[in-house]
Amino acid sequence: MRGLGTLRTSLAPGGVLAGPWVRNELWRNARAVPSLDLDFAGNKSLSDNVTNQNLVSFTRASSTPPGTGATYVGSDGLIKTATTNEARFDHNPTTGESLGLLVEEARTNLSLYSEDFSNAYWTPLDCTITPNESTAPDGTLTADLWTNTASPGVINNSITKDAIARTYTASLWVKGTTTQFTVTLDNGTTGIRGRAQFNLSTNNPIGTPFNEGFTSTSGTLTPYLNGWVRLTLTTTTSTGTTIRLRPFFSTNGATVRIWGAQVEEGAFATSYIPTTTATVTRAADVASITGSNFSFYNQTEGTLFASYAERAFSVAHQIATVSNGTTSERISLAINTSNVLDVGVISGGTDTFAGNTPTLTAQQYQIGFGYKADNSGVSANGSAITVDSAVILPTVSQLDIGARGSSQILNSTIKRLTYWPTRLADTILQRITQ
Repeated sequence: MRGLGTLRTSLAPGGVLAGPWVRNELWRNARAVPSLDLDFAGNKSLSDNVTNQNLVSFTRASSTPPGTGATYVGSDGLIKTATTNEARFDHNPTTGESLGLLVEEARTNLSLYSEDFSNAYWTPLDCTITPNESTAPDGTLTADLWTNTASPGVINNSITKDAIARTYTASLWVKGTTTQFTVTLDNGTTGIRGRAQFNLSTNNPIGTPFNEGFTSTSGTLTPYLNGWVRLTLTTTTSTGTTIRLRPFFSTNGATVRIWGAQVEEGAFATSYIPTTTATVTRAADVASITGSNFSFYNQTEGTLFASYAERAFSVAHQIATVSNGTTSERISLAINTSNVLDVGVISGGTDTFAGNTPTLTAQQYQIGFGYKADNSGVSANGSAITVDSAVILPTVSQLDIGARGSSQILNSTIKRLTYWPTRLADTILQRITQ
């Protein structure tokens, strides 16, 4: 029985597979050999399965100030730190499942002393903080013990902002069994705020996050290993010039453990950015294929497949884009602000593709887009195909992964990105995306 290496030398990309014995399930389902196969989740690398070469140019500048601003979840469920220009391959924090390449925009943690709640930067009220009391979500002895001396116990910091209403997301890791832990962002007083409440004994939100002078408040709870959960609160502030992260919980003598405070401007939380004496900015992840490495692409017909984790936030983001470096000539797999798949074929600045655009309802999405000038169509998670017979194809020279140039960054993980230099049949598009 021949192995996959023999197959690579005996069949050209786009060729039909000879039998069902091929080990690569995606290739087998497509019944064709791709010219590019980036299995980020399976390989945990940037290597191409077809050539065994790294065709991807990946950069992420050092954090500002230089430090350790880029983190991800390792296969052991612990938070890891990546070096400058190191690609991050993320994992589910409780199951260890490999999620693929993490691509995020630049973000700044505005909260100082993110792992030291005993520092004078944090103001305790009716509670005490014991620093470095237990093991944190990154495996280090940096988690603090918070003990209430009255009810409720409160800690808070103070962050200066401009006099503009802005959307911020606060997050922190908490471990405990209190039945009502509250995360609040306010404008320096307790009367103007947004807040969310959580039951740590059941790992569930309590009710609906609400506003008192702020707007559009929401909250999330994500379990991690060893009883830790990451709580987030997103809210749009007033025009005041101060915001405070102000968590609290009730019951005199009760305790929780805390770690990893973060306040960032944006409508969702990103990966953890550690801080000490100053704010830290994590640079954006930039992944692309250009120059001679782009030779896998066929200008006249082809099929682009992507499997990725959808975060369902109301911000336009790109999964993959082939272009000439401008927005006037491109094919893009994107999600619009209404959480609807938006496949665009732009030629001469005009969108020439009118295809099926399903609303996203799953957390993991698989999308296949096959194109020819007179026969283009898309399927998502096995959805029916609507063929557009009047597509004008652009002339392109690069692939941007999880972005469109430097804009509309994915802020999530891409599991796999595969390209065939032929337009696969509609039935195959549905099969490979199921």
